[in-house]
Amino acid sequence: MQDKQATRIDAVGEWRSSLTGLASGLLLYETVTGLAILLLPFSPFNQFNVLLHTALGIAMLLPVVWYCWRHWVARRKGNLSHYQLLGYVSVGLLAVCIASGLVLTWQGIVGPVIGRAWDLVHLITGVAMAIFVVIHLVSIVIRKVNNPDMITALRRGRRVYYTWCIAMTAVFLGGAALWAVGYSDPPMRTSFAREYDWQYGEDRPFAPSLARTDTTAWEDRVRKSAIDIVGSDKKAAFLASYEEARVEPVGLFSHIRTAAGAVDADENALAKLDTVFEEAAGWMQEHGAVDPRLLTDSAGCGSSGCHSDIYAEWLPSAHRYSSLDDMFQRVQTLMAEETSPAHTRYCGGCHDPISLFAGAKNSANHTLGVAGGIDEGSSCLVCHSIVQTDVQGNADYTLQPQQRYAYELHDGPAAKFVSDFLIRSYPQHHISAYSRPLYKTPEFCAACHKQYLDK
Repeated sequence: MQDKQATRIDAVGEWRSSLTGLASGLLLYETVTGLAILLLPFSPFNQFNVLLHTALGIAMLLPVVWYCWRHWVARRKGNLSHYQLLGYVSVGLLAVCIASGLVLTWQGIVGPVIGRAWDLVHLITGVAMAIFVVIHLVSIVIRKVNNPDMITALRRGRRVYYTWCIAMTAVFLGGAALWAVGYSDPPMRTSFAREYDWQYGEDRPFAPSLARTDTTAWEDRVRKSAIDIVGSDKKAAFLASYEEARVEPVGLFSHIRTAAGAVDADENALAKLDTVFEEAAGWMQEHGAVDPRLLTDSAGCGSSGCHSDIYAEWLPSAHRYSSLDDMFQRVQTLMAEETSPAHTRYCGGCHDPISLFAGAKNSANHTLGVAGGIDEGSSCLVCHSIVQTDVQGNADYTLQPQQRYAYELHDGPAAKFVSDFLIRSYPQHHISAYSRPLYKTPEFCAACHKQYLDK
C-alpha cells in the first residue's frame, strides 16, 4: 500500500523538485543563521547574517508558502498518519515563526526596540519547527519500502534534495563571510602629531591628566618582554617590586625600570629594556590616539529613536558645553600661554575629553581642540565608553572605545538605516558595551565631579 501511494503521489519527483529544494534550503539557512546569531560572538560576519537572515526570511515567503500548499494538496488524502501530524505541527510552528519574524523586522525598521516577547516567540518557534521538520523527514526516510527500484529512485531523489539544502546554506553563509572579509570601517586616525609633546613620558600620552585609554594588551606585551630580559629566576621578585611601584602615578616604563633596579638588572639588561621601550613608544605614537569619530555623533543617539528624550536632556546640559564653556576656554588659553599646551591636558580629561584623546592638546594645534570634540564636550559616547574609574585623582578613568556596528561610522542615509536596524534587531552587543553597572555608582561621576589637586 505504501509503495502504491508513493508511486501515485510521485515521492521521487517531490524529493527532486527544485521548489522543494529551494524552500528547504532557505529554511535550513534561516535555522543555521538563527542559531549563529544567538550563539556566536558579535562580529561583522554575524551582523551580515542578521541582514541576510532578514532579507531571505522575507524573500522565502512565496516559495515556502507555495511549497507547503502543493505538499498539502498532494498528501492531504487518506487517514491522518503520524507523518501528516508531524507535518501539520511543523507548518503551524513555521507560520508563527514567520509572523513573529515579520513583526521583529518591522520593529527593527521603525524602532525604537524589538519586543522581547516577540523575539522569544521567534526563537522558540524557530527551534521547535526545525526539530519537528527533522523528525518528520527522518520518519519518512526510515520508513519501510519493499520495492527495490523505488528504494534506489528515492535515494537518488533525496541526494538531490540534500544537495539543494547544503548548497544553498553554504552559498549564503559564504556570501556573508565574503561580505565580512570585504567590509571595512572608514580609516581611523590613531597617530599623534610628529611634534606632539611627550614631556610626561612616551607611555603617558594624555598626562598630566590621569585619563587614559585601555592599553592592557600593549602593557602586557611590554611587561612580558621585560620579564624575558631580567630572566625567569628573577620573575617573582620583579613582579612583586612592579606591583609596589604601580602605586606611584607615573608611567609603565618607570614602573618597569624601578622593578628592574630592585632585582639588580645588569647594564646589558637595562640596554635591552631601553630598546623595548623605544619600540613600545613607537607603537604608542602610531596607535595611541582615539579618532574623534569614535566618541562623537551624539545626535545619532537621538535620531535613532531609541534615546531621543535623553539626547534632548543632554543638548542644553553642562556636559555638552563642558568644552565650549567660556570660563574653561579662558583658563585653557591662559594655561597654554603661561606654561605649555601640554599642561591643558590636565583639565581636558573632564572638560574636553574628545580633543584630549585625539591628541589635540598640543602646540601645533592653536585651538587645542578638534571638530566635534569642542561642540560635544562630554558626549554620550565618552561617558558610555568609560570602563573603570578611581576617586583618587583628577579625571582618573579608563576609556575604551567599543566595537561599532557595521556601517555605523559610514556617512549617508543608507548606512544610517542599516546600522540603526542592526542595533535594534541585534542589540546584545550595544547593551553590553554601553550599559554597565559602573554607570549607576557615585564613583563613576566622582572621577570628574570632585575637588582634587595632585602633586
